[in-house]
Amino acid sequence: MNGNVLSIDGLTKKFGKLTAVNNLELKVPKGSVFGILGPNGSGKTTTLAMILGVINPTSGSFKWFEGQSGHQARKKIGAILEAPCFYHYLSAKQNLEVAATIKEVSAKRIDEVLDRVGLLKRKNDPFRSYSLGMKQRLAIGSALLSDPEVMILDEPTNGLDPQGIAEIRNLIIDLANEDRTIITASHMLSEVQKICTDFAVLRTGKKIYQGKVQELAKENNRCELMAENEEELISVLDRLNIVSSHRREGGIMVATLIEGKKSSDLNSMIMNEGIALTRLLPQVTSLEQRFLEILKSEENA
Repeated sequence: MNGNVLSIDGLTKKFGKLTAVNNLELKVPKGSVFGILGPNGSGKTTTLAMILGVINPTSGSFKWFEGQSGHQARKKIGAILEAPCFYHYLSAKQNLEVAATIKEVSAKRIDEVLDRVGLLKRKNDPFRSYSLGMKQRLAIGSALLSDPEVMILDEPTNGLDPQGIAEIRNLIIDLANEDRTIITASHMLSEVQKICTDFAVLRTGKKIYQGKVQELAKENNRCELMAENEEELISVLDRLNIVSSHRREGGIMVATLIEGKKSSDLNSMIMNEGIALTRLLPQVTSLEQRFLEILKSEENA
């Protein structure tokens, strides 16, 4: 990845006495899948609205593609900011024809786009017959009509059932693999961890953290264990000096190791005690855990 597709500098938006976004600094690397996280009212959607030119900032600035003008840059961006607006009585193809006219882009890519979002076989069915997941995929298809370099998706899986969530997740991953930059605002932390490369956390309009998702996927000091003879396993865990504590959690023994020790160390010591484990799974920090830690540290600051 080379450079930043978006740079935000001191971006602020006030609505009367309410400061929705407060002196926001943010850089989105080109080619990343960038998640903007935060509780309700943290300024996620307001931030997206400003960088799309839907609302004007009170102060601060942002630049796309190393400083291209707003209109020039906007042609390279596809976005879903609010609930998609389609005509219920028109088919998917007819709705995209309307969208292409509004966006002033060619309608030649409609079948290609419908195929891309998995709706080509249903292109002549009325929009009202679509499931929520299909409607969301059609909205993404509309955003793809201009073949954008950047996709902005505000809560793309909100309200969907598990199948719909999986469909949108896989579609986003596929779009990212086509060298597009994806910027998404979401409160579904497990989904963000599955699709995003980078993330930032907002709280009351301020950025309180920015980092890479892969940095979270590091082994922490807890391991899940199982053995055929659990009593023997517990006895061994009681004796090992690298185990600070252990307890049963949902039918599985979970051991907490002292600082600096890993699951491989524990496995070797248990094998030396003559016990063969049927399960040894190092736990990793989830985005949800990290998110809550970040919010808690901010509250205590």
